[in-house]
Amino acid sequence: PAAAAGDRKAAPAAASAADGDAKGKGKGKAAAAPKAVEKAKGKAAAAAGGGGKTRSKGSAGAAEADAAPLPFVRSGADGAVVLSCAVVPNAKATAVSGVSGEALEVRLAAPPRDGEANAELCRFVAEVTGARKRDVELLKGAASRDKTVKVTGTTAAALSAALRARFQADSGGGK
Repeated sequence: PAAAAGDRKAAPAAASAADGDAKGKGKGKAAAAPKAVEKAKGKAAAAAGGGGKTRSKGSAGAAEADAAPLPFVRSGADGAVVLSCAVVPNAKATAVSGVSGEALEVRLAAPPRDGEANAELCRFVAEVTGARKRDVELLKGAASRDKTVKVTGTTAAALSAALRARFQADSGGGK
């Protein structure tokens, strides 16, 4: 009986809060739920790497999402960061063009001969991350379009943030 009395008291309060929102008279607890849902959606989308337009720049959730490593960026055993890339040689300009499966897709303005595309990829990764060229090394894929690059002197979160920023700039989102 005591629990039933408590339920009866809670029901009118919830009804009046919802009624007040429907009339536009104030914000009750019912109004807070949609905001919480939107915030949770923004965090989930940001963690997936695709929620750049739905979150505000100053929110703590955005900072946490930007710090989260991308799926193709991982920490190596020796403390270095390993980046999986799918490259497209002979492009007009070197740029990050998106994600291809579990790899970052990079268009390279270099032909796939005599190691020119590999050198361009290492130069580009060094430029994007702010690392020295000697800190970027091609681990796998010298003769393949699927490549693995090792970057020393940075973290997975820092590399992911730099790649996100470069992708936005290359795709026109930074204008």
